[in-house]
Amino acid sequence: MNYTGLILGICTLLIIGLGFVWVIKGEYYIGACMKLGVFILGVLIVAVTYFIPNFMLSALIGIVGASIVWGATEISQQTDRVKIGMFPDRSNKFCDKIKNKFLLKLLSMRK
Repeated sequence: MNYTGLILGICTLLIIGLGFVWVIKGEYYIGACMKLGVFILGVLIVAVTYFIPNFMLSALIGIVGASIVWGATEISQQTDRVKIGMFPDRSNKFCDKIKNKFLLKLLSMRK
């Protein structure tokens, strides 16, 4: 019997489940500015699978990378869900801190 499909299916289910969690927590603590970096990370992880000779490991890492790419597309939708009140908002997000520092620097340069 070949259990490869069953194992990959269960692992995919777990990886996607963890993807929901990191998108929610990432948007809560960091914000939507992480979208591009997460997307690039996911694409790089998928690209790494080309160099892995073991089928099972390559498939699992590819699933992780694809899940990260998908999660990057979900971050902006998660921001919309927060705006309509489906999830709690955090006023002290990392992206907001960076944006505020950048704006303060621009304003101080104008003077």
